[in-house]
Amino acid sequence: MSIATTHCDPIRFVFGNAVRRGVLSVKTPLLSGQADYLANENRSRICQFPVSEPTVIECQLLNQRHIDAISLSLHNLSIHATVQFECLGNDGSVLADRLFEPPPSTGQLPVGTVWRVGIDPFDPPPPDAKPYPSTFAVWLDEPVTADRLRVTLYDPKAVGGYSRLGMLFAGQSVRLTRGFEYGAPLKALTDGEVTRSASGHAIRSKLRRHAKAWSVSLADMPDRDRQAIYAADAAYPNEPVLVSGYPSGPDWQQEQYNLLALVQQSPEYKHDYYQGHSTALNLLEV
Repeated sequence: MSIATTHCDPIRFVFGNAVRRGVLSVKTPLLSGQADYLANENRSRICQFPVSEPTVIECQLLNQRHIDAISLSLHNLSIHATVQFECLGNDGSVLADRLFEPPPSTGQLPVGTVWRVGIDPFDPPPPDAKPYPSTFAVWLDEPVTADRLRVTLYDPKAVGGYSRLGMLFAGQSVRLTRGFEYGAPLKALTDGEVTRSASGHAIRSKLRRHAKAWSVSLADMPDRDRQAIYAADAAYPNEPVLVSGYPSGPDWQQEQYNLLALVQQSPEYKHDYYQGHSTALNLLEV
């Protein structure tokens, strides 16, 4: 019998995307794609927006929904981007508002960097700026009962001269009562390949995807945890799930273990002892 690692942070899940069941609209012109692409995890369906003005995305939810998590994925947000998430009531009242802005630039190069004349613009990023993670998620302390969601993006220095967004996800989370076992591997979803040419040089023959794979062993689960995962997976068997691996961890850990992922295989449950269960989840980031 496995001993519960309660000192591990219990995982937080969101099954069932409320955005997929709502009506999406984009208040600014699209360069490519259409609004309903933002409810689909398909990497070939990406929306592109101009960077000349803020992009406003709204979702009218099908019914009032309890929301305590919102995420953006498959994006190209730069460290200069401003992002705002809002949960709104039926009368337009703001129930929750989270604004992320880059720290102001000092106009000085960070220590240890090299500025290339004629190549780099003299507009260095702020020393404490950091990139947005691939799955950029906001987790509220308490759920709000929302009728509408609004996301505003403004990224005038986006790579390629346009803003890109693949999926908007929102819902109410379930947090397990027990933590997962240590040793859960996190790795790139596909490995890159390096070959050596006839002249002896190393050549990158296959690029590595930034998407991640995470395998989690959940041992010594009480009935509540087992039932929560089973019911949610049964209700939304082919849809992505938003996962926070370390909800209370430091910022870097929260960001690396925030995943919008698909469950690779249907979970297999073991009844180890009275009211004690175990399973493993293989999560593949979309």
